[in-house]
Amino acid sequence: MFLDAFKRKSIKRSLERVLDSPPEQEGSGRIRSIGFLVDARQFNDIDRLWEMARKIKGDDRYCKVCCYVQDIPEMMQMRAISFDDDVIGWKGQLKDTELEEFTAEPFDLLVNFFTQEDLSLIYIAGTSRAKFKAGFPLQTYPLNDLVIDTPLQKLETFETELIKYLKILKRIA
Repeated sequence: MFLDAFKRKSIKRSLERVLDSPPEQEGSGRIRSIGFLVDARQFNDIDRLWEMARKIKGDDRYCKVCCYVQDIPEMMQMRAISFDDDVIGWKGQLKDTELEEFTAEPFDLLVNFFTQEDLSLIYIAGTSRAKFKAGFPLQTYPLNDLVIDTPLQKLETFETELIKYLKILKRIA
């Protein structure tokens, strides 16, 4: 309990350093790869995300889904990378190679599919090397380049708005 507070504080410091540093590369090209970072406590229809990827770029190749879960066995059967709080160690050190690969992947678009400000989700989103990030509004950390203020339950509205703004930004045809 006592050590958990220190661990959370060290992760927060690491996250703040990452967010304070300037972005390495600014993506302005077409979207060829998509990553979804999902809070499975709020949303667990992974197949619906694959459909969204097909609508955005025409197919679901070069698409990855990463889910934050409380209990990893519940997500093992899905086509997604699963993680919980235990995979993030002191100073934000990731203990899972799949999660390290997900954050290192230079996605053309990362969709942060969560509204609750959970430190693990925010850390993964903040350390991701995605060129463009979209998602729901968060109060504490400015993670997303494009913020769509809709309820999480209204997936159709979120999808329509995301596609509309990606077309305006000339990221998709």
